[in-house]
Amino acid sequence: MDLIRSVAKYWKDIGMDVVKEPMYMVLTSRPNATMDNKGTPVYVNYGRHQDFGYFRNVDLHRTVVIVRTGKITIGEKVRNAERMGAAAVVVFIDASDVAPRGEEQPFPESIWVGGSAIQRGSAAYIRGDPLTPGYPAVDRFVMIGSQTHDDTRGSAHPLLSVTKLLIQSKVFCHLHKHHRWTPRRSLMFALFYAEENSLMGSTEWVEEYMGVLQNSGVLYLTGGMLSGTALIIGRHFSTRTTRVGWTFLSGPLQQSAEHFVESAREFMNWTQKIKQGNPMYARIYNDIVVRLPKVFLTPSGVPTRHITHKHLLFSPEGLPFPGLQDLIRHRPVNRNAFGHMVALITESIIQATEMLHFSPVV
Repeated sequence: MDLIRSVAKYWKDIGMDVVKEPMYMVLTSRPNATMDNKGTPVYVNYGRHQDFGYFRNVDLHRTVVIVRTGKITIGEKVRNAERMGAAAVVVFIDASDVAPRGEEQPFPESIWVGGSAIQRGSAAYIRGDPLTPGYPAVDRFVMIGSQTHDDTRGSAHPLLSVTKLLIQSKVFCHLHKHHRWTPRRSLMFALFYAEENSLMGSTEWVEEYMGVLQNSGVLYLTGGMLSGTALIIGRHFSTRTTRVGWTFLSGPLQQSAEHFVESAREFMNWTQKIKQGNPMYARIYNDIVVRLPKVFLTPSGVPTRHITHKHLLFSPEGLPFPGLQDLIRHRPVNRNAFGHMVALITESIIQATEMLHFSPVV
């Protein structure tokens, strides 16, 4: 927090119009004292699909999977282990990756991590904030941002990107104050703790200012770092723009449907394994089954007076996608309305899929 306060003071000193330091309550995990997660330890390298591929003929149910950080996110490692039936996952920092010299010349004398470094991450494997699954994490604003981990003394993310952000903000303020230069769009400089999916910080900030971001935001520029002596751009490189809350992928509706089928299959497998007499599992099952249809009736499954999901999947007569059929019948076809209807269907399927992700190993 010392770094955050220093940056905020610096921005105030150079004449920023508004400087805010939003704080958020982080909810830590609560271990289950009655769940005895013991098992045979199994080392699975980075916990990727290809790493688990070496255990195709090995039963990993009720084992404790040990993986090292890197290559993929912690959430992906845990999800891959869960699919194999593991009882627990232990993630550790491999010294060969981050400190090949041991305690000799750690950061800041070198790029290597010292013994006091800590690992920050999240095991969640959902879009956005774990507290509000399915809630859109909007970032449509013109922002110049960077991320930092001052509690790791720069070993997780070097402070060069933060320095660059401060210099950029100073230059823009100087141009505005002394040369009466004003950008065509408002600029916002942001310093985030969270740069990885499901981490606390940037998601909460976006949710708090969602109205402003949706109405005024158009672009986000990140202050990430590149390593090496030369920048190589592939010959197939091209710039792209994306709409917030809607990712342009090939066949988004088909892809979301395939993910839903996979999650539904895993959920049904879980329901067959749970103990029928356990009231906790019965409550989890009932909550999911009751909430699941609601995402196809109201936005995000939350009751509202705004009827946007009427007859989204089936009509009272049982016809599929009645909203799309009505739009197609009217000529010429309203492309904006058609795209909006497809977006509603896709987003509802995605939210339903995320509700099925909860399937603890029993």
